[in-house]
Amino acid sequence: MLILNYQKIKNLLLGIEENTIINVETEVRKLRLILKQGTHNALSVLYPTNLNYDNIKWGTEISIKLKKLENKFVQKFEVNDKDKTSSLSDENVYVFRIFEDITTISAEFSDPCSLVLSNSNLSILKPKNLNPHNIKKGTEIRVKAFLEDNKAVDSFTLTTNEATETDSDIVYRYEELEGVYEVFAEKCFTVEGDCNLDIAFHNDKKVLPANYYQFDSFTQTASLIKTTEDESFTKILIPEFVGEISKEAFEYWYKLKSIEITKNVKTIGSSAFENCSSLNSITFSTPSNLESIRDNSFRNCFSLTSITIPESIKEIGNYAFQGCSNLESVTSLSDFIGVHMCLDIFKGTTWLNNQFTNNNGLAICNNSVLDYDKTKKSISIPYGCTTICCNTFHYNYLTSIEIPETVTYIGRSAFSPSKNLTSITIPNSVTKIEESAFSNCEIIETIVMSNAITRIGEDTFYGCKNLISINLPDNLKYIGYRAFKNCNELNSIYIPDNVTTIGDSAFEKCGLTSIEIPESVINMGSDVFLECNNLTKIKCRASSQPETWNQDWNPDGIEVDWFPWE
Repeated sequence: MLILNYQKIKNLLLGIEENTIINVETEVRKLRLILKQGTHNALSVLYPTNLNYDNIKWGTEISIKLKKLENKFVQKFEVNDKDKTSSLSDENVYVFRIFEDITTISAEFSDPCSLVLSNSNLSILKPKNLNPHNIKKGTEIRVKAFLEDNKAVDSFTLTTNEATETDSDIVYRYEELEGVYEVFAEKCFTVEGDCNLDIAFHNDKKVLPANYYQFDSFTQTASLIKTTEDESFTKILIPEFVGEISKEAFEYWYKLKSIEITKNVKTIGSSAFENCSSLNSITFSTPSNLESIRDNSFRNCFSLTSITIPESIKEIGNYAFQGCSNLESVTSLSDFIGVHMCLDIFKGTTWLNNQFTNNNGLAICNNSVLDYDKTKKSISIPYGCTTICCNTFHYNYLTSIEIPETVTYIGRSAFSPSKNLTSITIPNSVTKIEESAFSNCEIIETIVMSNAITRIGEDTFYGCKNLISINLPDNLKYIGYRAFKNCNELNSIYIPDNVTTIGDSAFEKCGLTSIEIPESVINMGSDVFLECNNLTKIKCRASSQPETWNQDWNPDGIEVDWFPWE
């Protein structure tokens, strides 16, 4: 006969298969339960009846009843110093099975709290049907405030007997209330004792009323639509429910002085604030989700003196800040890598003129080159710069440029087109070159590539008609769509052994007389060598055409010599 204690039986049963017969004689262990009553005598065992608290069988199901006390709330219910409040049923019953000594079960009660709303604009949203004079301590309350004369809320102030808490973390909502859309502010508080709640409004900062928005029920965001100027709105807060400031929304609002744009706005539309001649302050929340500042967004905002570009930005459109003649400070939280920078963004600003003067013809922000003085024929980028932005040297007449070893990124169309540049050296620090970076550099003859480049993207060297020499780095893996199309003078090019993809029309209309395709190429696009009229033979290190190659990779039927070569 096997003698086991209760823990050994428990462990054994966990691993026993169904229908297994075991003959065991167990040691019966006495388990104890203590109810800690405090001063209220509120705890009792509902089931089993007549339970012996000092001699309880292992695994017994027990129901504990917590008596409801008049004008009292259960503040804490603990089993062995562990909070079990969430385990109580609506009837204040706690059900469990006992497998070990339970030293104590205890309950603490608290008196109800009261909340006084000291302003008629305030009301309680949640919990619904809350009695403000009978609130459980620790209850979270969501309070709504209607806006007085469209004024933005400065603060909610929660005053208790012990302290005064002021919290400016306010959220604005746009909701349908009794068939009418309303804009209101809300804030959540946790009530810890008797308290008063008051609200203060800004004197001049306002939130636009409901008729200024077009709501999208699918995205649960609104667009701020084009409207006629209301001269009473000189300082505006764009609330959190707005995802887009639409095209021309505030165009010609001459009296508008400041705008605060909250975190959920992703797009500022074309000409949204164009010709707001009194606008002197633009504030983006931190963090911000702003991705796009479209064409002319802040054009001719003559009173604007500074701007901080959010880290989240992905696009700044043509002439976005052009004509902001008093703009002296441009700060960016973005490194501009991957940001689509369009043309003449800061043209006509004091900042741009000062940058050209102080940086030998370059505009530099956060170690990124944004623009250059187009009267310059020769440029030397300062050591420490890391980024050459999209379109920085667009349509340039440079004859020479020096790029330091600190630059790691060259943006889209950065040097496209270049009319007088005959050669360029890209240092080994550069790890990424975006699409069309050197397209239509028509007289460039020599390009020395960074050895760190693994990808040549779409149109990177498209239309470099006089390109004679370019070295492709050993680690290169990808040659993109039309990468070398119309490089008429490119007679030969070495494709490294790590290249796996050659895109559509990659060498279309090139002056190639010979080419060798490494065995590593598994993806070959269409029309790769279309109209390469000087190319009579293509040498391939593969023994036959891979199945993954496009069937139209060689549409002109140029002779192909598969390995081994004769």
